[in-house]
Amino acid sequence: MKGSTYLYYALGICAAAVMFVGCASQQTSSGAGGIVPQNVRSVAQPTSPLALLTRGDGRNAAPPDRGRSWMAPNAKAKQLLYVPDFFSGDVNVYTYPGGTLVGTLTGFNGPQGACVDGAQNIWITNEYAADIVEYAHGGTAPIATLTDPGAMPLDCSVDPTTGNVAVTNWASTQPPNQGAVAIYAGASGNPVIYADGRLMYAVYFCSYDDHGNLFVDGTQYPYYWPAGAFQYAEIPKGSSSFTNITLKPTQKIAWPEGIHWDGRYVAVGNLLKGEIYQSSGARIVHTVSLKGSRGAIDFFPGGNKVIVGLDSAVGKVGVWDYPTGGAAVKMFTLPGRNDPVAGAVISK
Repeated sequence: MKGSTYLYYALGICAAAVMFVGCASQQTSSGAGGIVPQNVRSVAQPTSPLALLTRGDGRNAAPPDRGRSWMAPNAKAKQLLYVPDFFSGDVNVYTYPGGTLVGTLTGFNGPQGACVDGAQNIWITNEYAADIVEYAHGGTAPIATLTDPGAMPLDCSVDPTTGNVAVTNWASTQPPNQGAVAIYAGASGNPVIYADGRLMYAVYFCSYDDHGNLFVDGTQYPYYWPAGAFQYAEIPKGSSSFTNITLKPTQKIAWPEGIHWDGRYVAVGNLLKGEIYQSSGARIVHTVSLKGSRGAIDFFPGGNKVIVGLDSAVGKVGVWDYPTGGAAVKMFTLPGRNDPVAGAVISK
């Protein structure tokens, strides 16, 4: 799950995740809807959405942890839950479904999201370092790094048909500071950048389906709450532009939450309502109500469960039956600082 510009308790709203945008890559898509506007006012240094949650500047987040990464000797043989913690700069690793802390990966600078590839390796988006770092299941040292210069990476997803890695950048550090999607062919090299103009000015979360179609969400220009309206779109496999989607029946989604392919449908989260919409194209076929998850940043569906990262005041990861919903069946309490959880993924 991921961390970004969200809403705060004073507004009766918990946390959402808005953090990144990348436009500083080697190639830029110029397909319909993919031209970066040049007449947008410059926002010199976008403030991390997670930082807004805590009423501070994200650049005051904890510096990278210089302690050594560690992993229990038997961790590699277990199913593992990876939970990035943006402010501590660590990624905590638990057994799943047991919930025992078995490792910590350190040295990040604003870890946000996480995704798993076909080999069950873990990719972590590292916002303030502007890169995406890969670890083997149960490993303690990076095995690959993708650079994302000038961008603020938030989420990622791996195409099961090609192995391409898609990364959402909620903003860029260069004018016009627009967010975009960076796609790394074969999980290597320089990315191709896809942008959607002002219609999706900040890009937050993404997920490939089983056919290699990429789904993303974000907000219109201006990207900050409450002005930016929620946007949802697809980049069909082989396309160079966004196809914007309006969910039906219409839902009031004030701010983007995670989206994920659950094996049958694209699941779209609603931060303020504590709901997940299983969708087929623009049609919502089922609503999953998660009692007590209001203010969740992101979620991860796996099997008949869904893992949800809660907001900064709670500092927990909850597990709900999926797609049944209802009350949580388990809660993990995060060690150390109770900061927002950007993402969580399971590696087998």
